[in-house]
Amino acid sequence: MIRRCSTSLVASALCLCTCAIADPLPALYVALTINPEARVSALLVGVASKPANCRDPIELPIQVQNRGFATFRLLAYLPDAIPTSVALDLPPEPLTGATAEHRILRITLTEARTIDLTIAFRVPGDKPDLGGRDRIHLLIRCAR
Repeated sequence: MIRRCSTSLVASALCLCTCAIADPLPALYVALTINPEARVSALLVGVASKPANCRDPIELPIQVQNRGFATFRLLAYLPDAIPTSVALDLPPEPLTGATAEHRILRITLTEARTIDLTIAFRVPGDKPDLGGRDRIHLLIRCAR
């Protein structure tokens, strides 16, 4: 991310922040917002690229806008019936409290078929959102 900064500004925090925001966004990512009450809202942005190979993790970038300066661990889970052919992996590092952070959610499919996933996000102690604003819906498949 620093590669686009001028050499005179590389050491400044302003440059690091500007470069992180200026980088192009991935084709498909999750935009998460954590409000001051530590409630999570999720939005799926973009379009998916070609299917991944089965058993290879599909990386789904997460951009977190942390308006509550939360330092909790971010949790991702399947709220509906959990298919045996799907595994989610979100690294367990807690949020740092910075207003903008990035995470990678890895989704692994083991069967070559199309599956409709509902993925919900929350922080510990937060109750699921009744309006479903903490969830994304993703139609995903893998190829052998």
